[in-house]
Amino acid sequence: MTAFPRSQNGYVDDGKLVSATNRRNQCPKCGSLNYRETISLEECKSCRLRCDYWGGGGNQVYNKWQDALHQRELEQERERIQQEIQNEMQEREDW
Repeated sequence: MTAFPRSQNGYVDDGKLVSATNRRNQCPKCGSLNYRETISLEECKSCRLRCDYWGGGGNQVYNKWQDALHQRELEQERERIQQEIQNEMQEREDW
């Protein structure tokens, strides 16, 4: 458990939830509402996702989730490029 308040580089994290408009209310991994995001930390008590931006970094759950997310993005980009190539080849055949 992280002790608040904590400070780094002149910033203080008092443990309050981030109030930005892009703040998530649900865990990005499991969708649980048992999720919180402060200035320096995000964690979900349901799936144990945790990333301490001020030192500890991501835990194994967080790192695996990020790796899977990155892999999905690469696959989507690969599929988009393949579709563009197929479309271009079809246009050339129709020409």
